[in-house]
Amino acid sequence: MSLACLALATAPSRGAAGQDFGGIGQAPQYSRGFNTAVRERPHPEWAPFDIDLDGLTLKPQLNITSLFTDNEKFATTGARSDESFRIQPALSLDADGSRDGFGLQAFAARTEYVRSSEDNSTEYGGAATGHLDVRHDLSIDLRVDDQHLVLSRADPDVPVDTLAPVEFERQDFRATIIQTLPTIQLQGVFALRNEDYDTAPLPQGAVYDASGRNGTYLSYSGRVSYGVSPAVAVFVGALYGQGFRPRENDEDQDSQGVNFAGGVNFDLTRLARGELALGYLRQSYSTPNTPADSGFAFSASVEYFPTQLTTVSLTGSRQAAPSSVAGSPGGIGLSGSVTVDHELLRNLIVSAGVTAGQVQYRSYFVTGDNAPGNRTDVSYGATLAASYLMNRLVSLDLQYSYADDRSTDALRRSYSADRLAVTLRLTR
Repeated sequence: MSLACLALATAPSRGAAGQDFGGIGQAPQYSRGFNTAVRERPHPEWAPFDIDLDGLTLKPQLNITSLFTDNEKFATTGARSDESFRIQPALSLDADGSRDGFGLQAFAARTEYVRSSEDNSTEYGGAATGHLDVRHDLSIDLRVDDQHLVLSRADPDVPVDTLAPVEFERQDFRATIIQTLPTIQLQGVFALRNEDYDTAPLPQGAVYDASGRNGTYLSYSGRVSYGVSPAVAVFVGALYGQGFRPRENDEDQDSQGVNFAGGVNFDLTRLARGELALGYLRQSYSTPNTPADSGFAFSASVEYFPTQLTTVSLTGSRQAAPSSVAGSPGGIGLSGSVTVDHELLRNLIVSAGVTAGQVQYRSYFVTGDNAPGNRTDVSYGATLAASYLMNRLVSLDLQYSYADDRSTDALRRSYSADRLAVTLRLTR
């Protein structure tokens, strides 16, 4: 179990995820071992030595990041540059038996800014995972996460002038059961997420109350896959999701939705692997006079291998997006990305990627307007990165990123920002 999964927990958060966690767009396993992505390629000569503790595997890691940005507050006007330093120790402890296994993971992170000391923050969290082979064709996987995080300044609905970060607690639980028959695989997933946001001080004694973002999100999904050949399988699936939000303007902000889809997942030797799904979604809201969203849904995740040294990754989706915006129960999200990874040297990987996304929120109340309407947010991004393995203990990452975020709500913050980060990774 990799520390990379845990590192994702510290990425800037923009609130609750959509109903993709536990979604039918996630294959039980579409990799059959016919292809190896550039970032999956083993490098035994640079692999860190794990610490063996009588059947337990201990993996410590320390990340030290220096970041420069030309718009630290992600402000619409009056952008101010700043530098920050982040130190993040992490630890994982794994035990893998012949039929079962478990893992424990923990991290802590401290970020300090050179000029904007009001944005200094501390984050921490832990996770526990478990795997059980009930019998040779039936397995159960469980994961529990509990994290104390900071809402990213990139979130356009957070006031730019808060005097401290907006902190929140996030808990996740996920249970997956998979039965594998000779040509058929059955999968069931239950996922739960809860988020609880704190307040943050504003100038002149005012307070920004982020509790309107609080929410609990549930999803239940199932799918049936049929193996057409060792390299290709077709599937059908269904998902039911619920979102429970605090009342806003004395009105309910809850939502519920269903998603039906079918598709194919594949792993074609020296060519491509991934999954394509197409279906129908319907998302309804408890807010009075708010019409339901319905229409086609799709999910795509494909890796193309033009050579053994290059991997091109494409993703796209249209799905329900429970809202993290106070004043709206949810909406529909559309997203896509393209990333290219190339192994320039045995120990040097260079990458480039672009992303685009759109979310349309229902029943969104524009400040000062008494009537609900729709709000559409559009975002674009680009990254250039390089990862260099120096030896078994030390690696170096360099990343440049550009972000542009806009909205049809003129009172909501729009911005663009450039960021350059250098990370030193120490592993043992």
